[in-house]
Amino acid sequence: MGLRKILDKVADALVPKEIAPFLGPAAMAFAGPLSMPLALGIGQLGAAKMMSGKLDPYTALGTVLSAQGFKARNPAQYGSVARGLKSGLGTFMPGGATPMDFGSEFMKGFNTPSSLPVANVTSTNPKTFEEITPEYLDELQDTPSKNVFERGVGKLDKLTQSIGDAIFPGFYDGDEFSFGKALRTIGAATTISALTPMAEELKRQRALDKAEEGKIFTEWFNSYKRISGRDYADSPFPDPGLMEKYREFMMAQGGRVGYNMGGGIMDAAPGVPPGMELDYRESGGFIPMGSQEKKDDVPAVLAKNEFVLTSDAMTGLDKMMGGSGDPRAAAKYMYQMMDQLEAMA
Repeated sequence: MGLRKILDKVADALVPKEIAPFLGPAAMAFAGPLSMPLALGIGQLGAAKMMSGKLDPYTALGTVLSAQGFKARNPAQYGSVARGLKSGLGTFMPGGATPMDFGSEFMKGFNTPSSLPVANVTSTNPKTFEEITPEYLDELQDTPSKNVFERGVGKLDKLTQSIGDAIFPGFYDGDEFSFGKALRTIGAATTISALTPMAEELKRQRALDKAEEGKIFTEWFNSYKRISGRDYADSPFPDPGLMEKYREFMMAQGGRVGYNMGGGIMDAAPGVPPGMELDYRESGGFIPMGSQEKKDDVPAVLAKNEFVLTSDAMTGLDKMMGGSGDPRAAAKYMYQMMDQLEAMA
């Protein structure tokens, strides 16, 4: 089982779908009190729940910067929630206090000052990216540290604290709540957490555009064959650009669905005799054989106006129907739907 599937199952077990979209922004906004490891885990659990086991690098980077910015402003309170949880969960351990003391033990750990040493970075801490100048970077030349995030030692630690404080200024100005800083912090967290879903949507749109382009070129090449009586690949004067489109859109469908990245005939997938193609043009059907998802190693014959769902879509369908994401279970719903729709045709 791949790492993505493991993360998908863990996220399904731990994260309700109603709160998953809010975990990324919350992890960034409160990364300082949560501590970096705990905040990273919470944010990525939310991403794994929403994106079927995928992680979100943008939220991870934002969480690191937010935690570093908090350390620059308030090192004594860094990780206060994590310390409280560690102390409170100790009440469930043998020899510890009783679980009834969880609240008091949590507050005891929460109020314990952090052991992080204090570094003098606030006096030259820039508030905007424009102030992160080459001269400022020269000031950060410090003794290298084995741990790049060790408090007060090393250029990377100070630089990430400066950038983090600029992007995530927190919620307070001294002891006073600052609406402006809170707005900037929440706005940055919300924007960064939306970057990966936006990228996924752009990828989906590019795939749709590519499919539309393929439809246009396929019709053009089919028309050429009807008029000339031969494939465009056999044209005596082929255009190099059109030949590239022919290889892209025509050699990847129908007939000999066998050329894999320009090599020889595709190796037969497990369960499929060599040289055989699955013909689902009339009956449709679920494909249980093959070595792995998305490898495209099952030769199949399709027909006009048919539609094929990806393995991820089948996983999502079973989840939508209340299952655990089993493509085989989703196939049962698809067969039922196909029978109903064909009866209406």
